[in-house]
Amino acid sequence: MSISESRLDAIIWNSLLGAYARSNTPQAALIIYKQMQNLSCPHRDRFTYSFLLKACTDPSLRDKKGEIHCHIIKTGFHSQIYVRTSLLVVYSTSGCLSDACKVFNEMPKKNVVICNAMITGYGKHGKIDDARKLFDEMMKRSVVSWSAMIDGYITNNRTREAFALFRFMLMEENENKPNEITILSILPALQHGLGASHIGDSIHAFARKMVGLAERVMERVVELEREFGGDYVLLSNIYAGAGRWSDAEKVRRSMEERNLMKTLGSSNLL
Repeated sequence: MSISESRLDAIIWNSLLGAYARSNTPQAALIIYKQMQNLSCPHRDRFTYSFLLKACTDPSLRDKKGEIHCHIIKTGFHSQIYVRTSLLVVYSTSGCLSDACKVFNEMPKKNVVICNAMITGYGKHGKIDDARKLFDEMMKRSVVSWSAMIDGYITNNRTREAFALFRFMLMEENENKPNEITILSILPALQHGLGASHIGDSIHAFARKMVGLAERVMERVVELEREFGGDYVLLSNIYAGAGRWSDAEKVRRSMEERNLMKTLGSSNLL
């Protein structure tokens, strides 16, 4: 099936928008959009506005989100859930939780993706009880839903509730088993209390089984951020919690050789 010339043009424009939105110069995405307007590009679609909203998560462009929102309404894309989810995320990440809630509440039908985005937004703004209320009301949840809720509890220093959810994920009747994202969410608490009594035997056993996964995740993080000492400390603690003292010592030595120090009170995982 061939693609029309105008549709191909739209794909090229959107590819440019997406590339700039994810780059270090997201301001260029707005310039590209203005050029699309000037040329009356006929195939602006949900991807066009989702990429624009992605660009607006940059601090330098956050005051543009209202303008983009108006364009979305004028062009009739406001009803598309893909665009609304992007709109919710940009409002939430820029500190406008009330606007994010308005976008969410105006949705006639809410799918798992937009509910997950709202749970994440609540968690980041300290509204963890609102996040839990929404989580409990969801008819269907994904592993992302569980991970977002656990991450919200950890972020808001409510580790008992986080471990309670984590324990429930391990039960046979729950189809959403923990994955790498779940482990990343709960690692900050696990690495400080792998054998803590309040975790419970099931969490303790699972944590030891998942050391291999946690190890792979943190090794990748260390590979990507070689100059951040906190990652080395976390990986060393994971090894120590599993009784792998020689591996823990190797990580510590590597940290010393690189002359890295953990920044006090700092963590890339929270």
